[in-house]
Amino acid sequence: YFSVTTLFGIVCQFFMGVSLSAAVREFQSVDDLLGRPVRSGITASYSEARSSLSEDTVEQAHNRVVGKLDAMTPRNGRSGRLLSVDATCVQLDDTVENLKLFDYAACQKPGCGFPVMQQVALMDLGSGALTDVIATAQRDGESPLFEAGLSHLLDPGDLLLADRAYCSYLNFVRITEQGADAVMRLNSSRDQKALKRSDDVIVTWKRPD
Repeated sequence: YFSVTTLFGIVCQFFMGVSLSAAVREFQSVDDLLGRPVRSGITASYSEARSSLSEDTVEQAHNRVVGKLDAMTPRNGRSGRLLSVDATCVQLDDTVENLKLFDYAACQKPGCGFPVMQQVALMDLGSGALTDVIATAQRDGESPLFEAGLSHLLDPGDLLLADRAYCSYLNFVRITEQGADAVMRLNSSRDQKALKRSDDVIVTWKRPD
C-alpha cells in the first residue's frame, strides 16, 4: 500500500510538475474521495518514502503497466509486436558518484561538461511502451548491449526495427533464436551489389570466425 501511494505521488509530480506539498495534497484528496481519514499535510514522510522506494518495486510496477498496455494493443493481423531498438544519451549531474560510472563526452575536457549516460532501449511501437532499457557508459557499444541484455525479450512473431548499428550476423542469430524477425538498414561493411540488381533478392551471410 505504501509503495503504491509513493509511486502515485511520484507520477503526479512528474506529469503535473508539482512540489512535494502539492503531491501530498493529492493524497489528501484521494483520502477524502474514498472516505478514509485524511492524512497529515507534512511532507517529511512522503519525502522519506521516495528515497527508500526500492528499484525492484519500480520495476515490478513498470512490468505490470507494460503487460496491461500489451494486452490492450491491437496487432492488426500480426502474430507479434512491432518493436524498435535504439540508443540515446542524457547528461547527468557532474558529481563524483556519476563519474565513477559514466564518462564525460569525448569532445569535453574534464571538469568542463557533464557525465553522459547511454540508454539502449527496446520499445513497443504499438503501445508506445518502453519494454526495457540498459543504462551504461557512452563508450559501450549499443549493439552488443542489445544482444546481451535485450534480445531475450523478443517473443515469437515479433518484428524488430533497427538501424545499421545493429545489423550483424550475431544479432540476427539471436533474433531468429527467439522466433522473431527483423528489418534493419544494411551495415556499410556488407556487399550491396546484389541489392542494386533487384528489389527482391536473397543474400547469404557466412558465419564469422
